[in-house]
Amino acid sequence: TTSAEGTDFGFIVRLSAPSGKTITVPFTRSGSADNNEDAELTTPGTSLTCAPGVVEQSITFDSKPDGAYDEEDETVMVSTCTPTNATLGDAIRTHTLVDQDPTPTFSFLAGTTFTVNEGDPGGGPDPSILFGIEITGTSSRMMSVTVTLTAAASNGATLGDDYSTSPTTLTFSIPPNDASDLSFRININSDNSNENDESFTMDLGTPTNGARGAFPTRTVTINDDD
Repeated sequence: TTSAEGTDFGFIVRLSAPSGKTITVPFTRSGSADNNEDAELTTPGTSLTCAPGVVEQSITFDSKPDGAYDEEDETVMVSTCTPTNATLGDAIRTHTLVDQDPTPTFSFLAGTTFTVNEGDPGGGPDPSILFGIEITGTSSRMMSVTVTLTAAASNGATLGDDYSTSPTTLTFSIPPNDASDLSFRININSDNSNENDESFTMDLGTPTNGARGAFPTRTVTINDDD
């Protein structure tokens, strides 16, 4: 059986026929869902008792929502053990709690465009730009995202000639439970050539265990100052 996290659920233990004796059915609980954080057992004790003539009892759980924390679906497994005054039948049942929380998103900070002036050789250090990637939401899973740098279709800036970064392929790995923003630096190469302003685009690939946010691309224009 399945249900959305935050929805209470339970299992029914049923006798095949009424009995004139008191029947006790021990049970154990296992699975990936934590008793305190995900699904709390609300049936007292670790056994069920069917008085004479009673044919069923329930094992119930209080499912707890966890806010905006993205995680794998979790399971609760109940195993009944050898009963008193009865014979054990189908002994194991599993319930899956389906995660309802949004997938974390990745987005460039502060919009989609940026302009920087080209430096002059011999005029001091080449200019550089620090860019940020915002992560919205947390996840219990390892996440990763790659930034691709591409010359614009018109007056495209060339990686290595007009700008540079190390490494040239930017890949970020984000450990579970970490929502810290990411950053990387692009160096602008100086020259004395009189040329058009040039641009390149930064694009966030499809994140692993995440999604592209409001600003997944950003265009950088290098203003010629010669």
